[in-house]
Amino acid sequence: YEAGYLVCAIIAVLFFIIMPLVGFFFCICRCCGKCGGKIKKPQQRLNCKRNTLGTFLLMTTIIMLAGIACAFTANQLMTDSVGPNLKSADSVLEGFKSFFSNIPEQINSTVNQVSVVKYEISRRLKGIGQRIGLKIKASLAERVNSVLGKADTLAKDMNLVQNNLETINGTTIDLQERQNKIESRLSNIRADINRTLSSDNCTSCNGKLSEIQKLEQNTNYQRIPLVSTELNKVKKAMETNLTSSIQEGNNSFNAIPENVTAQTRDVITEIKMDLDKIEEEVLKNKDTFPFIDATTTVMNEIQSAQKLVKKYGDKVKEYDRYRWIVGIVLCAIILLIIACNLLGLLFGVVGVSLRDDPHEKNCSAGSGANFLMAGVGFSFLFSSLLILLVFVTFLVGGNTRTLVCKPWENQELFQFIDTPGNLPQWNLSSLFQFKNVSLKLVDIYNDCNKGKNLWTAFHLSQEFDLTDYLDHKKYTQNFESQFDRFDVDLSTTTLLVDSSIRSIKDFEESGFNSINYDEFLLQINKPLINISLLDFAQQLEILRETQTNPMIRTQLTNESRALRDLQNSLVSAQEADVRKLNASIQYMVSTSPTVLTRLNRTLMDITTVQTQLLTKAKEILKTEANCHREKFIGYLQQFLDWVMIMITNELLPCQPITIYIDNARVILCDHIINPWNAFWYCLAWATLFLIPSIIFAVKTAKYFRPIHRSKSSRLVQRVFGGVIVGGGH
Repeated sequence: YEAGYLVCAIIAVLFFIIMPLVGFFFCICRCCGKCGGKIKKPQQRLNCKRNTLGTFLLMTTIIMLAGIACAFTANQLMTDSVGPNLKSADSVLEGFKSFFSNIPEQINSTVNQVSVVKYEISRRLKGIGQRIGLKIKASLAERVNSVLGKADTLAKDMNLVQNNLETINGTTIDLQERQNKIESRLSNIRADINRTLSSDNCTSCNGKLSEIQKLEQNTNYQRIPLVSTELNKVKKAMETNLTSSIQEGNNSFNAIPENVTAQTRDVITEIKMDLDKIEEEVLKNKDTFPFIDATTTVMNEIQSAQKLVKKYGDKVKEYDRYRWIVGIVLCAIILLIIACNLLGLLFGVVGVSLRDDPHEKNCSAGSGANFLMAGVGFSFLFSSLLILLVFVTFLVGGNTRTLVCKPWENQELFQFIDTPGNLPQWNLSSLFQFKNVSLKLVDIYNDCNKGKNLWTAFHLSQEFDLTDYLDHKKYTQNFESQFDRFDVDLSTTTLLVDSSIRSIKDFEESGFNSINYDEFLLQINKPLINISLLDFAQQLEILRETQTNPMIRTQLTNESRALRDLQNSLVSAQEADVRKLNASIQYMVSTSPTVLTRLNRTLMDITTVQTQLLTKAKEILKTEANCHREKFIGYLQQFLDWVMIMITNELLPCQPITIYIDNARVILCDHIINPWNAFWYCLAWATLFLIPSIIFAVKTAKYFRPIHRSKSSRLVQRVFGGVIVGGGH
C-alpha cells in the first residue's frame, strides 16, 4: 500500500513545485498580454467555442463546489463529534474499569456463598445429639418396653407370691391355734353329751351313744409345716421396690436423647469451630485467584488513561477549534476561487449577450474576464498551500486508516500487537501478572466475541489450579476427624439397678417354689369333724322332744346349743381359713413354676437388652456420625462444584471486552478518522480540479474580451466614424 502513498506524495510534490512555476510563467505571460488576452482576429464558430469552454468551466466549478461543500460538512462533523467522542472514550474506559473491578466482586459474591453452606450445616448440627438419641431410643424401644413390661408383670407376680405365702403362713398358724380350741371345747361338749345320754333318766338314748365318738376332729393341722422361712426370704427380697425401680429404668431409658445431647455437646462445638475455619480458609484462598491482584493494576492503568482524557480533553477541543478554523479558511480560499469563476461566467455571459460589436469593450464582459483571471491568480497563489495541507492530512488520516483501522477491523492489528518485539512495552501476561500463560489479544478477542467467559478466554486453568482450590479434602481433614470422636457412654442408663436384680435373684433363691404342699392338701381336703355338728345338734333336739325329764331336756338343749355355737364360731372360722388356705395353695401350686420361669427369663432378657443397649447405642452413634459427616461433606462439595461451574461457565462473561474494543474502534475510525479522511479527500478533490479550472478559466476569459483590431480596421473606423461596412473591409 505504500506504493500508492508514494505516488500520491510524488503528485503532491510535483503539484507543490510545478504549480508555482507555472503560475510564475503565467504571470510573465499575462504581463505580456498573452494567456487570457484578446483574440487576435475573428474566428469561425467563436460563440460555439466560448459556450463550450464556459460550459466546461461551469461544470468544473460545480464539481469543485460539491467537493468543497463536502469538505465543509466533514470539517463541521469532526468538530461536532469531538465532545461526544471524548465522552464516549471516557465511557469506554469507564466500562473497562467497571468490568475489571467487577471481577473480584463476582468472585467474592460467589465464594462468599460458603456462609450459606456453613449456616445450613450449623442448623443441622443443632439438635443432632437429640436426634441421634431418639434414634437409639427408637431402635431399642420395643425390646426395652417388652422386657420392662415383663419385669412389671413379674413384680406383680412376686407380690402375689408374697401375699399368698403370707396367707398360707398366717392361715396355718390360725388353723393350728383354733384347732386346739376346737379340740378343748369339743371334748367338753362330748363329755357332757355322754353323761346326759348315759343317764337313767334319758329315755331311748342308748342308740346315740355310739355316735358320740364321731364328735372329734378329723384333721391335724399341727402336722402342716409353716412357710415362715421362705416367707422371710421373700419379704427380704421384696424390700426393694421393684415397681419403682422399673419406673426408674424406664425414665433412664427415656432420658437417652438428653444424655446423648450432653455427651456430644463438646464435639459438636469443636465441629462448629472447624466449620468456621473451613469458611475462613475458603475465603482466604480466593485471594490467590488470578485477576484479584491484577485488576488493581489494570484499573490503575485505566484510571491513568481517564485522567489523560480529562486532562487533554479541553486542549483537544481547543486545538480542534484551530483545526476547524484552518479548515474553514482553506475551504473559503477554494470557495473564493469558485466565486470568481461563477462571477466571471455570470458577468461574461451577460456582457457578451449585451455586446453588439465583438471588437468593442464591454464593462460586464471585461469584469467577467477579470474575475476569471483573478480566480486563476488565486489558484496559482494558494495551490501550494492547499496541496501541502492536503498531503499532511492525507498522510495522517490515510496511514491511520490503513495501519490502524483496517487491521483493527480484520484483527491483523491484534496479531501485530501479539507478535513479540513489535511493542516491547506491551505484555498482557505481565500486565495481568500471569506466569504460566502467554496471553494473546487476538485469542482473547475471538473467545470473548464467541460468548466465552474470562476463565476460558484468559486460559486461567493454566495459571490457577481451580480443582485443587475446590477440593473439599483440602479443608475438611480436621472436620471429618471430629466425627470419629462421636462417642456416648450409656452405662448409667440401667433398666434395673443392681439392687433390683439382686432382689429378683434373692426371690428366686427364696425357695418359694420348693415348698411341699402335699401335707397341706392332705389335711385341708379332710372334713374338720367326722360328723356334722349341726346335724348332731338337730338329732339332740329331736331326742329332747322325746324326753319327759325336764333336767334331761334342759341338758340336751344346752348341749345342742353348745354344738351350734361351736359350729358358728370356731368351726366356721376354721372352715373359712381352710378354704382360704386351699386357694392360696392352689395358686402357689399352679403359679410357682411359671413365676420361676419368668424370673429366669426376665433376668436373662434384662441382661441381654442392657448389653444391647450399650453396643447398639455405639453402633447407631457411629452410623449416624458417618451419615451426617457424609451429608455435610456432600453439602460442601456440592457448593464447591457449584463454584466450579459458576467460575468456569457462568461468571465473568468477557463479551463486554469485545464491545468496548469495538466501541473504541468506532470512536477512532468511524467518528474521527473517517470525517478526517473525508475532509482531505474533498479538499484534494477541489484542489486537483483547480488545474482544469485554471485552463478553462484562461481559455474562457479571452472570449469575454473584445476581439483585437488590426491597423486597417482602426483606420477605416476613424474615416467612417467607427462604422465598419462590409464586415470590416
